[in-house]
Amino acid sequence: MERVRANAGTRGADAIELPRVLLARDLPCDVVELHLRAGHMVRVRRGAYLWASNGDDYSVASSVASPVEDAQSAYLARIAAVAAQARKPVVFSHVSAAVLWGARTWRVPGLVHVTQPSAASARRSRDVARHRTVLGQADTTVRAGVTVTTLDRTLADCAMSLRPLAALVVADSLVRRGADLEAATEIVRTRSGANGSRLARWVLDHADGGAESPGESATRYVLLAHGFPAPELQVPVVARGRVFRADLGWRERCLLVEFDGLVKYRQLAGGNPSEVVIAEKRRQEAIEETGMVVVRVVHPELFPAEAFVARVARHVPPTARTTFRPVRELLLPTSWS
Repeated sequence: MERVRANAGTRGADAIELPRVLLARDLPCDVVELHLRAGHMVRVRRGAYLWASNGDDYSVASSVASPVEDAQSAYLARIAAVAAQARKPVVFSHVSAAVLWGARTWRVPGLVHVTQPSAASARRSRDVARHRTVLGQADTTVRAGVTVTTLDRTLADCAMSLRPLAALVVADSLVRRGADLEAATEIVRTRSGANGSRLARWVLDHADGGAESPGESATRYVLLAHGFPAPELQVPVVARGRVFRADLGWRERCLLVEFDGLVKYRQLAGGNPSEVVIAEKRRQEAIEETGMVVVRVVHPELFPAEAFVARVARHVPPTARTTFRPVRELLLPTSWS
């Protein structure tokens, strides 16, 4: 199976913009408290704020919705705040760099990750994870106006530092954005013996830019962890004169798996619930007319995954199932979901 890679010219092409952060040290002492009480400002982290509007000056505010309207936006705002408050230049790395490269993550990160050559100062921030490493010039670039690790270095760092499920989600997304698997694997190879290096190699061995959502990556992860052979992604099926694509599957076994997520359904049929249901029903009927079996799964069925795995396994011959070898280290307790 050939894994999907983005064209080299599109490496990290998705635009990411960091919001403008206001620092308390740059404002008159009574202004911050005044606007916080009035609901005009939103606290990002200690000493850093955003307008809860699109105002361009601290004396101006409006009723426009806050830019920190979801967890992802709030995380980008924290990155912007860390950059603005840093006394020395910092390099955003690991999952923070992945977010800045536009990668999707399994969960919105809790900490902002930076890499620096020396130990952190005595004054540490609880919301910042600092990694002590000397980075070469080839390991960094500029993204959204801040210094970040390169796509390949970010991929290697995430594979080494995240739990395997979260790492595979990020790895799929970074590969889709043009990260070089061979280059990332070489970086990991130089750290052979370090904590996480063996599982990182597994993640990179199975990363595939064909995954279009974290849910698809997680579904594939669960199947791989339970010993299924690597599936093909975005499987084409010709039916009723059209070409449909299933999330993943094994054409030789006429078996397809579809992850049903909310984002996917919002994108279909203009988001009209009744039209979505009808369109998906007709699509599945067309695919099944070709002799394919379609197993659908939603997020709650992945953790714990035994029932879902059993539904897929029922369509695999018993002789083939005897070759399945679950990877104990990858099987997820419910708390990992």
